[in-house]
Amino acid sequence: MYTTRIDEEHRSGSMAEETRLDGMTMTRAEAVACLINQLLDELLGRMRRADRVRDCLDIALLEYAGDGVVPLLSPDGGFVPVAELLRRPVEVRPRHVLRRLPSGNQVAATIPQRQWIDAKASGNTPMRAAFDEAERLARRWCTHPAHRNSFPPIVINITDGEASDADDEELLAAAERLRALSTGDGNLLLFNIHLASETDDPADSLRFPSETDRLPDRPHARLLYALSSTLPSCYDEAIRTERPEGRPPFRAVSYNCPINTLFAVLTVGTTAAIL
Repeated sequence: MYTTRIDEEHRSGSMAEETRLDGMTMTRAEAVACLINQLLDELLGRMRRADRVRDCLDIALLEYAGDGVVPLLSPDGGFVPVAELLRRPVEVRPRHVLRRLPSGNQVAATIPQRQWIDAKASGNTPMRAAFDEAERLARRWCTHPAHRNSFPPIVINITDGEASDADDEELLAAAERLRALSTGDGNLLLFNIHLASETDDPADSLRFPSETDRLPDRPHARLLYALSSTLPSCYDEAIRTERPEGRPPFRAVSYNCPINTLFAVLTVGTTAAIL
């Protein structure tokens, strides 16, 4: 077993706001679900070989909204190996997009997409509960003898708001417990992605900052920065593709992330999982 990842998808009431993805209007929850489904398909596709499956990822998806945390891929909330996911029958639905031609004109297209998760927007933001559940899953994974020297777990937390079940100190403590988990190859990596709303100032955006970068003058941005891991050098090349001016070490945080750049950020986050 080479690596593992936990994606925590957050869906709160503000996720019902409208946004645009690939030229189409939809809710933010629908856009995030589309991108998570696309990411899972790409990850699984890269594990296929002509004669076998490279079964080197264990994946869990957690939804946190309302008053609790719900597993999306496994009834018991555990990890699911790639080979098992590839065997599952999954509903395929049409996804409508607008493509821009070299001439500058746009053309409507429909692409098939497997629906691993559905869009949903509701309630509060129990982020600490999600961190605690991620810690439980990752601790069990890290202590398994087969994972002793594996790449450590990657946790990606996607949120559009502040935690409703903890103050800053409690959330920092929960994140510290997560980041303290480790294998022989290093500590768990915690990414935090804050989704931008239509009214957010683009000047306040932050994507994989260096320690020398100036943070936005926003308490929540500083909190997410403090919650997030400092990334190992295996991420440097992928981040420099997004931020050529950046200087490592980079922090695993993106604040005020527009929907149209979320997939790129998620791709960076999963880089080490598929090396």
